Formats: sequence, structure tokens, C-alpha cells
Amino acid sequence: MVRGKNIYGHTAPFPEALPSILTSFLPKGSLILDPFAGSLTTGRVAEREGHRSVNIELSEEYCELGLEKRNNTQPALQLNLEPVIVLR
Repeated sequence: MVRGKNIYGHTAPFPEALPSILTSFLPKGSLILDPFAGSLTTGRVAEREGHRSVNIELSEEYCELGLEKRNNTQPALQLNLEPVIVLR
């Protein structure tokens, strides 16, 4: 939140440095599970650093936001990923 405005599109974003610290201890190609993916910060970092990831997010809006952020920040890696929506 900056001056009362959500500039990140997510209510609880965290810096990429956080998952980057954790992934630095893993061998390249490790599989990372993020069961609360939000805007895919962990998934984007994992992909950028040579890891695989499974990202689960309940909110379709956050999932789409994360895919948009991923495609905008890592265009060379675009894989045409689509969100999987599970209805309960």
C-alpha cells in the first residue's frame, strides 16, 4: 500500500529476496511447492533461478495477476500457462 493505494494488486506481497534466499539452498531443478501462491512471487523466483514449481492459489484474480506479472517480467520464458480453476 502506497498512500492508501494498492500498487501491487495483491494485499500481502512480499519481496522476491525472501524466496530467493530459500531457493539458494536448493540444487538447481528442485521442485518447489507454494500452496498459497498469491501473485506467484515464489514461482517467478523459482523459474528464474532454474527450479520447477507448483503454485496453488484459491483466488482466480491473484492467479491471473501472477501469470501477468510472470509474463511481463520473464518474456523469454513464456510458456502460455493457464490458471487451473477448481470450483468447490
